[in-house]
Amino acid sequence: MRLGFPIEFPKELPEEFTPEGISEETETPPQSFGTMGALNYIVRGLKDIPGRKLIILFSDGLSLGRRDTLARELRQRFSDMAGRASAVVYTIYAAGVQAPPSDPAAYDPLRAPMLSDSAPTMRNLAAVSEQTGGRHFAYNDLPAEVSTILNQEAGYYLIGYRPDELTFRNPNRFHTLEVRVRRTGLTVRSRRGFYGVAEENLPAVPDDPKRQLANVLISPFISNPIAVRMEPRVSYSPKIGQYVSCTLYLDARPLPFSQDAEGWMNGAIEVLLATFGANGERVDVRAHTFHVRTRGRTYRHVLENGLTYIITLPVKKPGPYQVRVAVRDVKSGNVGSAFEFVQIPSASRNTVKPITNGLSPQ
Repeated sequence: MRLGFPIEFPKELPEEFTPEGISEETETPPQSFGTMGALNYIVRGLKDIPGRKLIILFSDGLSLGRRDTLARELRQRFSDMAGRASAVVYTIYAAGVQAPPSDPAAYDPLRAPMLSDSAPTMRNLAAVSEQTGGRHFAYNDLPAEVSTILNQEAGYYLIGYRPDELTFRNPNRFHTLEVRVRRTGLTVRSRRGFYGVAEENLPAVPDDPKRQLANVLISPFISNPIAVRMEPRVSYSPKIGQYVSCTLYLDARPLPFSQDAEGWMNGAIEVLLATFGANGERVDVRAHTFHVRTRGRTYRHVLENGLTYIITLPVKKPGPYQVRVAVRDVKSGNVGSAFEFVQIPSASRNTVKPITNGLSPQ
């Protein structure tokens, strides 16, 4: 997943993009909140996925401002979130060629002297990875570094303990953790700590169907219980001007149709479609519920070829847009999602023609 593509992540979850407790007057560069916000956004999306998750961040440095206390808090809050999501982060410094040390095993990226101006930003990368139990790489062989990461993640120990009640009295206190082994010559990598907030005291995931559909819409990951494919096309209408016509293809096989007394197979699908601008802000949103009623040969055709649904969204300004769609089966609650990028040209009705060609679900 690229963190630097022209369109930012949708900004519907303010907690991910404004770290708790950080005021807007701090001297933190905007790109720092972008990178840390994107990482928080990804980790939050990984939390509901079972098992250990691996994130590899390629970056030319991470600037967290001039204040050490601010940088430390940003790293600690991310470490806390990554630990709760069972995610480990490895960082690879990709700014340019660097000479490796004579003894790589003894290299400590947090304490090693750096000759370039990027030393603080590189050390922030190292700290972010090591606080989650990962490792930082700053050499020249990217394939070898990725291979090393995958080999290291092939096995790990899962260790846990139960803190006492005093640990959770102050939710703003970061409690440090350290794992030691008696055998010499070993390096232990583990999460460095957590905030004093019990898991049961965290905000609960809403079970409201509308909120669930909205969460699927802005999630950084594609939900696939219901396979969805989307083809957005740009067109023009004299009444509404330029618009995006989105053709949705849904796999109907996992949909639990109900049969009535006359043999008709019935179903209902909720659809939420939204466009996001280049700054990640939501531009427009449409919510629809379409009902399916079919039987016989047509029903068999639907199962074999899927369902097709078309939604249009007007777009007033030219530029790049991210189009995202989420669907939900009303009966089962199963969801699906998809997203695409479109470029709206600076055009008028004389240069943009309506799209009339047919689309095939194949």
